[in-house]
Amino acid sequence: MYSLWPNTQIMIILKRLLSSETYTYTDSRDQELIRTFVSTPVYTKLYLHSAYIYYVHYDKLILSEQGLIPVSDFYDREWLNMVNDENDEVPDVMRRSLRQYAFEKTETEVVSVSRKYYTSKNHKNYGIVTLNFMVEKVNERLKSFVNGEGQSIYVGYETGEILFEAEKIPGVDEQLLQSIMASGKEEMTILADGRKYIVYQMKNEHSGFTYLFMAPISEEMKLAFPLVFMIFGVMIVTAVLGIILSWIMTRRRYTLQNQVASIIEYYEKSGEYPEKLRQIGEEYDYFFQSVLKIFEEHRRAIILDYEKQIQLERAEIKTLQMQINPHFLYNTMETIYWKVMEAAKGYCPANQMIENLSDILHYSLSEGDDLVKLQDELETAEKYIQIQKMRFGDFFEVIYDKDERCMDAEVPKLFLQPLIENGIQHGLLAGCEMERPGKMKIKVRDQGKEVVISVIDNGVGVPESRLRELQRQLKEGKAGEGHIGLFNTNLRIRLHFGEQYGIKLYGRPGMGCVVKIRLPKRRHMVLGKGEENVSGR
Repeated sequence: MYSLWPNTQIMIILKRLLSSETYTYTDSRDQELIRTFVSTPVYTKLYLHSAYIYYVHYDKLILSEQGLIPVSDFYDREWLNMVNDENDEVPDVMRRSLRQYAFEKTETEVVSVSRKYYTSKNHKNYGIVTLNFMVEKVNERLKSFVNGEGQSIYVGYETGEILFEAEKIPGVDEQLLQSIMASGKEEMTILADGRKYIVYQMKNEHSGFTYLFMAPISEEMKLAFPLVFMIFGVMIVTAVLGIILSWIMTRRRYTLQNQVASIIEYYEKSGEYPEKLRQIGEEYDYFFQSVLKIFEEHRRAIILDYEKQIQLERAEIKTLQMQINPHFLYNTMETIYWKVMEAAKGYCPANQMIENLSDILHYSLSEGDDLVKLQDELETAEKYIQIQKMRFGDFFEVIYDKDERCMDAEVPKLFLQPLIENGIQHGLLAGCEMERPGKMKIKVRDQGKEVVISVIDNGVGVPESRLRELQRQLKEGKAGEGHIGLFNTNLRIRLHFGEQYGIKLYGRPGMGCVVKIRLPKRRHMVLGKGEENVSGR
């Protein structure tokens, strides 16, 4: 509705087609354009089955698959009950079994979402727009958000009907779910099949949908209160012991300070330690040297941690400066997409570029951890490469050599894009006049506890002196002049995973370059001088 109705040109074409009994070549072409326009959401969204647009005054129907046909020739008419002005009780969202043709043997479970539209003069019913969502596909989508055993997500409607569910939970039926929605409680506990569950409920007043998340209450929760009392007792004992030890250490330190002061005073007068305190003085000397050494190491650790924090803030400062309202950005890209389609009279390569750019922007601006799965990073990199090919033509080829065992490894978000961009700009584009065709290879290898990712190109390469300088700066974790993306990516990797990981650069003049990234297969967090694996969090 939002795409069609504000478009005056589309509406004029639709009215002409609906009122005509015969079709010219121009009418057929316009009808195909409108069918493509309506079919675009169905083709791009795997969970959409079909889309219908119905006009009351013309008794004709626009289908995403067939285009413009009479209503009398279409088998599926259950959703048309909404158009009847006298029947306002018909829900605009319903779950049903769909057969579009009489000869179909199997039915498809769908949820039909319909919206009426009205004339501008007297606000009379003008028609209806219906989208049919495949229940099975939406359920699969919901399953991706369920992590633990016995958990599930349900989607219901204001009529009380349950539309979608991620998993079936024993003892939880539609009647129980309807009673939960009717209660209106945001959080509650229930008993199903002898097992306790906690339920969180959220209602969307605008759409009428209700979302339920259900998870079992672990048996270990029964031990929570004894553990709290035990921890509280340990804290009290620890506090008392700490006070006693602090008093002992303070008294001892005061005694030591007095003894040291006596030694220093005697030494200032006589120039040597007193015989009876010589041994004590040697012990003090060793003690203070040890304390000073520990203090110096601690101070260095604090300074190093502070420098890392400053480097991380500098590495991310441009990203923070570039953040804008995501809704504004997505809406703008959507408007450009339809304007390009309108100008080109159909889908064109510019639409593909806009789709790829929108996906990359959505990926970069998405909230959450700075670490993502390698599979998602490779998919985003592929979209970036497609944009570059559309910009400069297919003057280079990209080969993917991936080890599927590494696809779940955690990597920094958008770390591949600057490396690929360096290879294209400084390697392939600089060598576009070379006789051999441009090639780039992205290789992923599993090396036990580590993942090695290589970005290889056969461009102009790097002079040896410049290559040695770049290698030295990468090893030291410094940011040199030029190649900001290369140094920034290396810095992010070392800050996330430790200084033993990062980027190595190889190449020869005229022979291309190899950028090799070494990462841990599982995420590690550096704690003091050791490391603790937190990948199973």
